[in-house]
Formats: sequence, structure tokens, C-alpha cells
Amino acid sequence: MAKPMASVRDVMRLQPGRPALTLGVRAALATVVPLLLARWFGPAAVWASTGGFIVALADKGGSYRTRARFDLVICYDVLQYLTDSEAARAVANLGRLCRGALFLHVPTLEDWRRNADQSCSDADIHLRSTDWYRKRLARHFRHAGFGLYVRRGLPLVQWELAKI
Repeated sequence: MAKPMASVRDVMRLQPGRPALTLGVRAALATVVPLLLARWFGPAAVWASTGGFIVALADKGGSYRTRARFDLVICYDVLQYLTDSEAARAVANLGRLCRGALFLHVPTLEDWRRNADQSCSDADIHLRSTDWYRKRLARHFRHAGFGLYVRRGLPLVQWELAKI
């Protein structure tokens, strides 16, 4: 019990130092500018403000290549807005940044033909085949079902009720 409590104390301990004014200004700008734009462009820009604030809090500067890996990455309805080369790089980055599980949702060409309500769906997207995504995802992940991919090399333990 002493070791976990020591870890908690280490995390909670305040240490003297210089305030990170640059990071504070960045966080303020990342939040305030989209809020000001929301006055002119409507309430949808508030979401951009929230995203900008979260990124500013998490971003310590530097490129993604120097940052830590993540246990869970969620990529929902993003890749279809990227060109093929951008999407391929994005999938490679997801593989590099994700050390655990990836939840991915992206409409495919097959989904567009069979499942999408095209009367109300955004048609200004780059549709790719299911095989296009599977080929690139398979380099880094194993498909666990329902949009969940597990990093290759990690054990996949499923409770009996969760199995397909």
C-alpha cells in the first residue's frame, strides 16, 4: 500500500518553478479565438474552441514523433475527408501512436453503396474500399470486431459474453 500512495504523492506534489507563460497564452488563444469566431460563424465553432483548448492542454510542443503513445485512440468519421495519401499517412500515424486499442469508424465504398442514406449523407468525401483500410490497418492491428482494433503483439482477451 505504501508504494501506490508514494506514486499518488509524487503526482500530486507541487514543485516550484517558473510559470509556463507561453503555454498559457497558447491555451488562451486556442480557446478564445474560436469562441470569437463563433460570434460570426455560429455555435458550431464552439466545438472547435473546445478541441483547441484540449489540444493546447495536452500539447507540450514538438512533433507527434516525440510524444508518448496512447492506450486508446478514437478516430471517428475523419479519414474519409482525407486524400488517399493523407489517409495512408494517418493510418500509419495511428499505428505509431496507439499502443493499445484503436476504435475506428469510417464509411467505405461498400457502406456508401449498401448502407448509407445518400439523401442526407455528406457526399463530398473520399470513398475507399474496405480492403484498402484493412490492408493498412493489418500492419499494426488485429480486428477485434465492431470497429475495435488491437495492437499486434498484445493479447486479446475477451469475456465470453463479448465474443461474436
